[in-house]
Amino acid sequence: MNIIEQAADLLRPFMGEDRRDTWLTLAFHAEHPDVYHAIPQRGATADFVVACVRSLLDHGYAGRVMHSRFSSRRSAALRETKSKLRSGR
Repeated sequence: MNIIEQAADLLRPFMGEDRRDTWLTLAFHAEHPDVYHAIPQRGATADFVVACVRSLLDHGYAGRVMHSRFSSRRSAALRETKSKLRSGR
């Protein structure tokens, strides 16, 4: 599995059309607005995730920045999901 496939598998659950702008804003808008604006946010989730990862690779952010930004967001999303499961929602 290559880096695009690995990153896409990691990000796909969090990048539904209703949440992707939120995650990208939190991850990149303040410190890396060029990256935020370079990522096309439309399309099916699978297509968007690949385009997102490709854009991050093209900008040289896929490794360190993507890991640090999305790992903290992923942790928050996992906590949110666990909380919903515990409360039965």
